[in-house]
Amino acid sequence: MSCLAFDFDDTLTDTTRTAAAFQEKYQRELLRVLKRQASAPEFEALRQRVQAAPGSYGWERDGLTVARATSDAFILNRTVARLWLDQAQLFARPDEREAILELMYSYCYETAPLRDETAEVLSALVKTTTVGVVSNSAPDKLRKVLDAFPAVSVVGHAEKYAVDASWALPEGRPSQLVVPGLARPVEVRRRRYFEALTAFSGGRWGELTVVGDNFELDLSLPLAMGAQVALVHTHSTPAYEVDFVTGRGGRVVRSLRELVGA
Repeated sequence: MSCLAFDFDDTLTDTTRTAAAFQEKYQRELLRVLKRQASAPEFEALRQRVQAAPGSYGWERDGLTVARATSDAFILNRTVARLWLDQAQLFARPDEREAILELMYSYCYETAPLRDETAEVLSALVKTTTVGVVSNSAPDKLRKVLDAFPAVSVVGHAEKYAVDASWALPEGRPSQLVVPGLARPVEVRRRRYFEALTAFSGGRWGELTVVGDNFELDLSLPLAMGAQVALVHTHSTPAYEVDFVTGRGGRVVRSLRELVGA
């Protein structure tokens, strides 16, 4: 590989240390601001329903599911909040709904600490590889956390979640991936993310490796474009993602150290 692009949250960071606090604050503050504190049992019941059937729910944007609901604490709580807002008949207009959910995420988000092995792995990789971080987060926030690694480039606001149905991947590549074990197809027409990875790699997809914990957000597009991918296995990674990634020539890693010398 001549260039390697990392996702940030849950890939270079360990969100298991912040997920519980995020979840507690998200539910508490959403219900407090809307003066619906009495709805806490209903909110928690919806969370349990989603966790019991993760394949039936997801992060929805413009009528499309862009990631599974249990991908991480951020997406899980966003999904539960959307279901609760439906149930409570609040913010029916899509633009208002999106605004309140984005506001809640920004307000409750706290940058998780880097994984124990992140510094060691980045220091080793930059000696032989062009390394970058391509993330939905704001670049100034990323740069602050990665200040000790000036050789690691940062591309923010990648909008990996944004599917552009009016756009097509080049060279007639498919707009969706059919993943056995997943009832719906995975959308890969993520134009802003395509542009971010192109800017980082110079469009040399065959020389690019992308590392991420979220298959749909991080890896589906580069896989469709012919890049190499490495799925970071977390406590919520489903078997069908592992099987699909390995079946397409990708890797599944439980530690970032597995990438050094690969």
